[in-house]
Amino acid sequence: MILKKTIISIFCLFSFYSIAFSQPSTIAGSTFKDFGVYSPHPIANGYTFNAFNTAENTKGRRYFFDQWVKGSVINSSNKEITGNDYFFNFDKISNSLLVTRDKKEIIEVNKESIKSMNLEENGVSFYFEKQDQINPDRFVLVLVKADSLKYSLYKNLNTKLKKSDYHTDGITESGKPYDEYVDEPAYFIFHRGEMKPVTLKIKSIKNAVKDDTKKLDNFYGDHNSEEIDENYLKKLVLYLNE
Repeated sequence: MILKKTIISIFCLFSFYSIAFSQPSTIAGSTFKDFGVYSPHPIANGYTFNAFNTAENTKGRRYFFDQWVKGSVINSSNKEITGNDYFFNFDKISNSLLVTRDKKEIIEVNKESIKSMNLEENGVSFYFEKQDQINPDRFVLVLVKADSLKYSLYKNLNTKLKKSDYHTDGITESGKPYDEYVDEPAYFIFHRGEMKPVTLKIKSIKNAVKDDTKKLDNFYGDHNSEEIDENYLKKLVLYLNE
């Protein structure tokens, strides 16, 4: 009789845990259904998670934002999902959108389930979309968006984790004693149906904007003391579109 009661108790306990652990996935399926295919993301581990890019002994930034942000998403069914009920961030390593409602239960959305996203931080918008001529399976950041007769500028983030390569023989030291997230961005200019890769070199830029060499020379003459960086490239494209 004791053995029978023990077996029944164990069965009841097992049933309770089975029901308890099945509930979150059911709730998640209802909560995040508009995002299509996704998988749970382990970053929060059940605790309220607010701060990103704070991994101990790691430099650089894995996530696009340091905090959860608001915004809107266009899913694969062309439905707009606003940030009224959701918080977002973007994982630069996996090139994936992270979504939560309570900052505890976090999902990573399958890229095939999303067409574009507009994420906002401190009043500044960051627009991500897929560009088949760059990579149909990745989101790129839109720096300048224009019609096909003008110039658009895109940035492929390309963030990689470089592990610590520190070494010492007790006398000399070499390498870095920390892991580091390193951005290796690639830029592209789209004009008249053609997507051209461009580096932060004047020769590469001239090759990408052959149709407007005179305007490029004027811009270059007015900004010859400035460093040719991302901001320079963005200002140039905006100038070419005037």
